[in-house]
Amino acid sequence: MSLVGRDSWRGRFSVLTALNAVALSALAFAAAATPTAGAAAFEGRFPYAITVDAADNIYTANYGSHNVSKITPDGVTTLLGVTQVNPWEAPPRAIAVDRAGNVYTANFPSGVCSPTPCDSTGISRITPDGTSTPDWVPLPAGSNPMAIAIDSAGNLYTANSGSNNVSKITPDGVSTILGTTGSHPQAIAIDASGNVYTANGPDGWSGNVSKITPDGVSTTLGVTDGSPTGIALDAAGNVYTSNSISRSLNASTTFSTVTKITPRGVTTVFGVTGRQPAGIAIDAAGNVYVSNNASNNVSKITPDGVSTTIPSGGFPVGITIDSANNVYTSNLRWGTISKITPDGQSTPDWAATGSVPGGIAQECDGYGECWLATPPVLGKTAAASVAWSSSARARTVSARVTPARGVNYKITIISGGKTKSSACKKVTSGRGTKRLVRLSCTAKGSKGTAAISVIATSGAAKGAAITKIYTFK
Repeated sequence: MSLVGRDSWRGRFSVLTALNAVALSALAFAAAATPTAGAAAFEGRFPYAITVDAADNIYTANYGSHNVSKITPDGVTTLLGVTQVNPWEAPPRAIAVDRAGNVYTANFPSGVCSPTPCDSTGISRITPDGTSTPDWVPLPAGSNPMAIAIDSAGNLYTANSGSNNVSKITPDGVSTILGTTGSHPQAIAIDASGNVYTANGPDGWSGNVSKITPDGVSTTLGVTDGSPTGIALDAAGNVYTSNSISRSLNASTTFSTVTKITPRGVTTVFGVTGRQPAGIAIDAAGNVYVSNNASNNVSKITPDGVSTTIPSGGFPVGITIDSANNVYTSNLRWGTISKITPDGQSTPDWAATGSVPGGIAQECDGYGECWLATPPVLGKTAAASVAWSSSARARTVSARVTPARGVNYKITIISGGKTKSSACKKVTSGRGTKRLVRLSCTAKGSKGTAAISVIATSGAAKGAAITKIYTFK
């Protein structure tokens, strides 16, 4: 799957989308916003990227229908405009919005075009009134932009996976090459000083982060835990990447990871995610959120590295956060937007990106692959709280769990390429009404990085986990 770009001035993050020829021929270049209710139907198929503006309107780049959907804060969806006119032109892969409400998409060649291979890679622009300019700025052949970001001055930046560099595009549409990156940049972010960061290397175990200064000097800031798909910055300038493959956990099918790289290039494994993480975003409190495409959920990692999972819609890719710290994901195969409140309440089908919501009937993609989109069972939270302790000498980690009522747990450790599990034991203290029930469990690891999880086994959503990373010497 693909990747995200960050809208630095709002701390927003983005990913991708597309449109059908029938809708395009009717809309031409100027696409007046048409509400989904009581008006001509449209499709916002395969919403891949997502971003949010200063007024908390949500925008998705629809990879399967070559258009952009706009969703108001109360969940009303309209078709804002189109990104391409011909079905053989490259669909939108990433999205960004400026302070004036102009929306930009980076268009990436793919197999969804017909009847010829995709072409016309570049940047499309849609104004707030829906006036669409496909190929507003063409990029050099072979650029293949995977991600897009915008700085406080309105300059756009694209991570070009085909040419291993970053393009800078001024507000009036002048494009230049800012600097080079590592191999196949997948995501992009910008700090307050105008430094540009890209996450590079989607294949195998490779992966690093490039830093490009405003005057074009490029260096490697640090390595990742393998195959980064998303990138984000916190207020202190630390860089975080979501990694689809983990070196440290030996490509476990249970978890992938998030890498943290300090401004000086010190790299650590910050936390774990679900399977096939895509987008990554950070809220005002420093919590990191990752959309897990193969797990149909979102990982939340607290500033101290404790990870929990929250259900979302089907195949989430893009992720963004509004000014109230609500988290939104664009769900690729449902054609929906999920909303997660700061207290963890999830609405998997909060809004649709087109007139036909996902999660109702069978859907098929352009290759004949079909599926049933079924909303997840939210269940209870994994635990009220977990207190962690460890012994570096013994290479053990202990968890004291204050459980949710009626929920049982086990502890699992992934370390040294092996997975071990054991049940948590009941511990009581006090008497009568002051009697307190807790669960205690211990896991023993080996040298290297270990992921230790307290996992619900009954009485809650099966597999719901609270996870923490430890490194043993």
